[in-house]
Amino acid sequence: LYSDDIKRIKAAVTYDIDMPMLPIKYNHGLELVKNLVCNALKFSSETPIVHIASTQLSNNRIEISVRDNGTGILNIEKNKIFNLFHKSDRSEKNQGIGVGLAICKAIVEKYNGTIDFESDEKGTIFKAVFL
Repeated sequence: LYSDDIKRIKAAVTYDIDMPMLPIKYNHGLELVKNLVCNALKFSSETPIVHIASTQLSNNRIEISVRDNGTGILNIEKNKIFNLFHKSDRSEKNQGIGVGLAICKAIVEKYNGTIDFESDEKGTIFKAVFL
């Protein structure tokens, strides 16, 4: 994902200024955020809005979240969304091969973290929590 791609689709990608550092290797953090943002852009409205945040939680846990204004994820997909090669039928653009979210899950679990999401017709927020 490059800034030219974001400009081409007229997406607004924002992030919090003061975010705590993730307790993972830089390249893993970069891959995690890149895959979550790419996924958000694939399922976004005509004017994609994506926001990246990181929050210090209790017990020294850190949460990174990526929120979008997309089509949302159906409840029937909840248990499949992080499976390798799972592709949503809701993707109008039908891009990708279904590995991005599986990679995210593998990265998060490598650091004994958890990843989940909340979704409705107004969009989705993915949250990864690291210990």
